[in-house]
Amino acid sequence: MKPMNWKTAFFGFGGRVNRAKYWLVILANIVVWIAFIVLANILRDSVESFDGLSRISLLFGISGFTAIAFSLWTGFAVAVKRLHDRARSAWWIVLYWLVPIALGIAWLYLDDFGGLAVAGVSLAILLWGFVEIALLKGTAGANAYGPDPLAR
Repeated sequence: MKPMNWKTAFFGFGGRVNRAKYWLVILANIVVWIAFIVLANILRDSVESFDGLSRISLLFGISGFTAIAFSLWTGFAVAVKRLHDRARSAWWIVLYWLVPIALGIAWLYLDDFGGLAVAGVSLAILLWGFVEIALLKGTAGANAYGPDPLAR
């Protein structure tokens, strides 16, 4: 069995990853966001007048877009591989990520009780997805998505 390289771990959608590699990718995303926040604060503090604001805003926008794109892509890729490790199709990500987003949008248009019910359902789905992807052990042995990432 060939070990997964970091390029595949961060950006690929095939195969399986164990919980440890999942959390390493999440940690890398946290580091990216900390670096972005530090950069944003440095840029904010360096602006002395409105003349320098346009260049700073452009740099801030580009770095922010890059951080968002990196986090979304790598988060999606590693979540798909964790689902594969749990012997689940990548389509489960629709339930775990997109349904709560849709419910969150619906919540904006509902009354107090309806909004509370939708928020509760959304939270339950998010928690279920978190437990499934981040906490539960993968299937032992090979499955339809590849060999066991813990097998030596």
